[in-house]
Amino acid sequence: MTTILYSHEEKTVYYDSQVSAGDTILSLDEDKKVVMGDLVFIFCGRVCDQEKIISEYLSNGDNYLPNVCHSSAAILVRKGEGCSILCLDDGKLVESPLKYSTAMGSGASFALGALDAGLTGQQAVKLATGRDVFSGGKVRKVKW
Repeated sequence: MTTILYSHEEKTVYYDSQVSAGDTILSLDEDKKVVMGDLVFIFCGRVCDQEKIISEYLSNGDNYLPNVCHSSAAILVRKGEGCSILCLDDGKLVESPLKYSTAMGSGASFALGALDAGLTGQQAVKLATGRDVFSGGKVRKVKW
């Protein structure tokens, strides 16, 4: 899946660059962010769900998204404003502002634990990529 970490103290989102399909690594150098004006979406989960989540978010819709995997989610960065999590709740897209550090994806517990233990966000995601088989590659960041 991936590792995405939001460090509230650093006001920065860190994420890995590995893309996998099942047990196969497809790339160690992908950028999982999508930039649309002042909005930056950073995704975990199925790549095929990204367009659906962005479209639903931009339309301010209240549509049911039955074919989107419940584990597909994103951190949304509004440049100069803050971060939110976009996730599915019973098929509906829900936005929740981030007021504390959090992590998502298959390496989330490793990264958040490392952050809590005193590592920087960059170091925490790097540690997670060494423990989680579905995370790897470069550690990228978006600061708001």
